[in-house]
Amino acid sequence: MTPEHKARFRMNIMELSEDIDAIEHLDFLEKNEVLSVYLKQKIKSISIPRDRNSALIEALPSRGERAFVLFCRSLSERSHQPWLVDILQGKALVGHMSVNQKKALRINHKQLEDDLDVEMYLDYLWQQTVITDYIKECVLAQRTEIERKRELLNALPSRGEKAFLVFCETLRKNQYWLADLLEASVEQNAEPN
Repeated sequence: MTPEHKARFRMNIMELSEDIDAIEHLDFLEKNEVLSVYLKQKIKSISIPRDRNSALIEALPSRGERAFVLFCRSLSERSHQPWLVDILQGKALVGHMSVNQKKALRINHKQLEDDLDVEMYLDYLWQQTVITDYIKECVLAQRTEIERKRELLNALPSRGEKAFLVFCETLRKNQYWLADLLEASVEQNAEPN
């Protein structure tokens, strides 16, 4: 793996560990000879999902250049997480969403699921490059409204520091109470200086 790719793995280990499911990728990576049978079983045997995900992310940089390409392919095709590929390839929005912003989305997930009108905001989020064509298509491909909401809400934390701000900005136009709720949660979780 190139030094640049290794650096991107190191820089994004926390985000990748939270957002992937290692189990989804292990068979594919073993089949394509990125992981040995032994390493696959060792990672698979880790019972805590976050630790299992971290073990996979930590193992990949030493597995050669094909490891980067094939892992990106697996993220895109097998787990439908192309925004993580964008992050690894340096195409993501600048910076990461703050921990407090991610926490605000997580704590208010149910309220957002209940009230959010996804179709009202999807095009704007796409125009502002908060979401990619692929994420937009994935959201629209969901069969029910609740599934569309979940798809969008699950994608947002990986879309960079701009995503939260643009999401709140667009909510303020028609569902201001949701923007207020998110912004208040960020402030409440902010650490005192």
